[in-house]
Amino acid sequence: MFDAVFDAIVIPGGGLLPDHTLPPWVLPRFERALALRRAEFVLPLSAGSPHRPSPFTAQGGPVFEAHVGAEWLVARGVPEDRVLPESLSFDTIGNAFSHGCCIRIRAGCVACM
Repeated sequence: MFDAVFDAIVIPGGGLLPDHTLPPWVLPRFERALALRRAEFVLPLSAGSPHRPSPFTAQGGPVFEAHVGAEWLVARGVPEDRVLPESLSFDTIGNAFSHGCCIRIRAGCVACM
């Protein structure tokens, strides 16, 4: 286990399956975040990818990776107020900028894991 102190755990995106679930190559990231988490904020990242269109709901709205990840975390016991989904960006540079803003503004955090 880590002895380091950090304010947030950042979980990179990796796409969604056609049924709007997290794919097998992304689930280990979320499982590791659960294993590491004490009371920190958890930030699932990504609106999607510019290389592949986002899936859509039956009503025609986009399904964002970060929101699916947030629901997964909350379903496994992470308090909803400690999950900060970042669903503004569609690439790694955007993720870095957006999650930086997200944790500094919404959570008041400085050190991330």
